[in-house]
Amino acid sequence: SSLDDNAFEDIMEVNETEFSVNDSINEMQTLDEKLRVWSTEENVPHSTFRKLLEILKSENDINAFKNLPRDPRTLLNTPRKVLVKTLDNGSFYYFGISDTLNNLLLQLKYTIPVNTPLIEIIVNIDGLPLTSSSNSSLWPILIKIDSLLHIKNYVVMVAVFHGYSKPSSANEFLKDFIDEAVNL
Repeated sequence: SSLDDNAFEDIMEVNETEFSVNDSINEMQTLDEKLRVWSTEENVPHSTFRKLLEILKSENDINAFKNLPRDPRTLLNTPRKVLVKTLDNGSFYYFGISDTLNNLLLQLKYTIPVNTPLIEIIVNIDGLPLTSSSNSSLWPILIKIDSLLHIKNYVVMVAVFHGYSKPSSANEFLKDFIDEAVNL
């Protein structure tokens, strides 16, 4: 028993030493070395790494780097809380038509032409079982922009319901979607 305790203490001492050595090595690494190690350890694709290097090389203000947050969620303005509604027989989350389409357009680096008179969307709602052994299912509200050729093939989810049967109230299920669609 005391042999085990001593062995454990020795291992902890070695781990602490290794940790402090790694910290010192990390402090001595150049930015190039740190980026190289990060890229390799995280399996960053070359195309992604190239984009990061372009951003870093284009920045002239050293203070911009110091002002970057430590956590990507801060930079991305990730919501701290997600508002999941409880409907009669399940849970519902509404992503939003505008937010979802804006995210799609940003990802595709596409801007809707100013002279676009009308944007037509196709809406699809259909349940899909999660497993064959339970009644658990998802009921997404999916949309596709049919009137813009460049993004015509993309289907995006604007809301999702999870329950053990289909949503009991179509009005409650569709309310947020209809309200936003009318305002748009």
